[in-house]
Amino acid sequence: MKSKNLEKITGFETEKGSKYTYQNDMVIRKRYDGIVVDNFDLNVFIPPYNKLDKSTQSKLKALHNIDENSYEDFISGIVYNPKYLSHVYLFEDNNLKKINNTQEIKGKAYFVSRGGPDKHFKNNIAFLVEVAKEPEIGYFPYQENNTNKGYYVYHLGDKISSIDKARV
Repeated sequence: MKSKNLEKITGFETEKGSKYTYQNDMVIRKRYDGIVVDNFDLNVFIPPYNKLDKSTQSKLKALHNIDENSYEDFISGIVYNPKYLSHVYLFEDNNLKKINNTQEIKGKAYFVSRGGPDKHFKNNIAFLVEVAKEPEIGYFPYQENNTNKGYYVYHLGDKISSIDKARV
């Protein structure tokens, strides 16, 4: 019987040099300048524009005039704009269920942003995309800190440029 060489993801780095390291059930982020900023208990990865299905791309273009060149700014805008409420959810029984840590993700999870430019858009879903549970090159790390008091409550990272793995 042949043994398989299994690899476990131990961390990843972004285009701007921030390094993320897996430690127990959390991800520790060290900025490009070496300062450890925070640890996060909810970690998912938002796909780049070219990984979105054509239907999602069409909706982004029709509703928000978003294309490949403006997608990254759009995501950053909805994460950090107080007029939008962005979280990671599961769909259960046709309802959105907010999750607080990565371990709660058993099936598909979605990054959902509600809101808009004024109070009339408060409950509208402005953006919805299925997220990955593991880092992939070109994806954007998105984290929430729901249990620890840290510098960030939520964070959208730069595109992932490399992934570190170790044999297990």
